Amino acid sequence: MKKREKIEGELSKNQYDKTKTKVMDELRKFFRPELINRFDEVIIFEPLKYQHMMQIAELQMKAVRKLLEEQNIGFAWTEEAKKEIVRQGFDPLYGARPLKRTIQKLVENPISTLIIEQKLKESDLVNVDFDGENFVFNIEKVTFVREDELKKQKIRKFECTDSHFAFETEVVDNATVVCPINAAEKVQEIVVAAENEPAQTGEKEEMKEDKKDEAKVRSKTK
Repeated sequence: MKKREKIEGELSKNQYDKTKTKVMDELRKFFRPELINRFDEVIIFEPLKYQHMMQIAELQMKAVRKLLEEQNIGFAWTEEAKKEIVRQGFDPLYGARPLKRTIQKLVENPISTLIIEQKLKESDLVNVDFDGENFVFNIEKVTFVREDELKKQKIRKFECTDSHFAFETEVVDNATVVCPINAAEKVQEIVVAAENEPAQTGEKEEMKEDKKDEAKVRSKTK
């Protein structure tokens, strides 16, 4: 895969060099040398590629996350969702301009609807995924857990803020938790908090299972 990308990069560079030569030749035909000599530099922009669009989509999704965090709402997305956004928002003719409108249509508008309908509230986290046909918005309840309670748990669950990969690992004192996918240290801890079970009395009572809410603690583990 890397070899293929290297070959495609070399072909793209050769095509760019040829295009630049042709443009400079036409520029010399149209403008006088005295005027061209006054130019500090002539810049020819290369067309955006898929990997560039993925990076731009990442930056724009982070901008959406920042806006939601100002309302105390968490925001995350999967790699599949980002790829589908790029697929629908990429236009070779207009470049990255349609991408912002695509994010607004596919991500921002549905999230706004969830907030208006009060399905998404403060301290919640919404995770955007793509199931192959439609975008799915998973809402998770977020709560803060005391640090001393977290230290009692040896096997703990984390989510990488870069790759959004969830994993479990054993936490040791003075150790740094990193993502097994990209070795990034920017991880968020995920905690499952359970309600207290009802106390037993002398008489027989029907036991009901307490519902467990999946909770996340957004904290950087050092």
